[in-house]
Amino acid sequence: MSETIIFRAPEPGRRRRFTVEQKRTLLEAAKAPGASISSVARQHGLHASMLFQWRHAMENGEEKGLESGEDVVPASKLKEAETRIRELEGALGRFEEYNEEHPHKGLKMLTPRDFHRVNSH
Repeated sequence: MSETIIFRAPEPGRRRRFTVEQKRTLLEAAKAPGASISSVARQHGLHASMLFQWRHAMENGEEKGLESGEDVVPASKLKEAETRIRELEGALGRFEEYNEEHPHKGLKMLTPRDFHRVNSH
């Protein structure tokens, strides 16, 4: 596949964005006899790691990830975020339980926003 691929240079300080078609074209070019991802990347002034990431995403059926151009979050970061969400939901539940058990306004536990509002006057 000796198709000429033209990429628009990015504006200074901006990242280059690639369409799904451009990504597929580059990956197809790397599959040609005698070609490699590294050689295709060099020909187009790209880092080979970018093409390896695209190939990995396509092999794992992550077409949507290729299309969106968004970064993929590592599983460890996702797990940390989910743990933190559960902790915050638990804290919110404790606020609500305490306030239900102590309906007298003077005994109510304040949220940080309410605490700031009351103490800023």
